Amino acid sequence: LGLITALPLYPSSGANNVEVLVEVSGEDFEALAYVGDNVLYAVSEGAEDSKLYAFEWADRSSKPSMVRSWKIPSPEIEGIAYVPPSSSAEEGKLYVASHQTTSGDADRTQRARIDIYPVPYFGWDTPSASKSSKYMGDTKKID
Repeated sequence: LGLITALPLYPSSGANNVEVLVEVSGEDFEALAYVGDNVLYAVSEGAEDSKLYAFEWADRSSKPSMVRSWKIPSPEIEGIAYVPPSSSAEEGKLYVASHQTTSGDADRTQRARIDIYPVPYFGWDTPSASKSSKYMGDTKKID
């Protein structure tokens, strides 16, 4: 359904109702990472490739607007985390957790992986050029 929902920090009329912040038709949002003062990154899961979205708030009273989206080669995303830079000479990183399923003649196996992307700037065509992958453990058979 492609919704990102949240409880407002400053609810109007004293109600604590969940509000829809973002709606993108056809997407399957799996995880969010808040970066800096006003940028929200969201990942939408795909079987082979997924999408990374950047949303930005104009001010605290508005809903975020989509600034940019990128297709990323991380299949079946399950989570995202932002790791800030350790110095001003570096850039932050987005760690994207996913799992890769492979089909063989007799069975299917699944392996967890973490892809590391530099925090994309809005002018980039794709953040995948400097992506690195780390596979976690052995494959496991799935039914």
